[in-house]
Amino acid sequence: MVMIDCRRMKEIDRMVNDLVKGIIKRQEKAMKEEGEAIKKDLLGILLEFNQKESNQSQGNHNKNKNVGLIMNEVIDDCKFFYFGGQAITARLLAFTMMLLGKHTDWQACTREEVLQVFEDQKPKFGGLSHLKIRR
Repeated sequence: MVMIDCRRMKEIDRMVNDLVKGIIKRQEKAMKEEGEAIKKDLLGILLEFNQKESNQSQGNHNKNKNVGLIMNEVIDDCKFFYFGGQAITARLLAFTMMLLGKHTDWQACTREEVLQVFEDQKPKFGGLSHLKIRR
């Protein structure tokens, strides 16, 4: 049973690495075509840094091959930030739900405000700035 779990974990890790590598390759291609990062996100910043470090080392004829990040380091950094962000978001939501459960008066006010702002629609990210109740 443990062997199956380890194999499945390795398979999932390979799949995630392949997905992230594909995203990185697309971003690198876009950067080469456009001359700069399409989006100023974490990946764009990492790749831009790598590109600058690589260009500087080639310009200086630096014999040190360990300049910038290698692909596995970029993949690991992307996974770290993505999964770390997931964990923080999950904890924040759980804590929020706990507080709303403990303070039912806030829960009622929050529910009323959401119904007023969004009416019959599903709440959307853009509408969150219209939620103003503060105590």
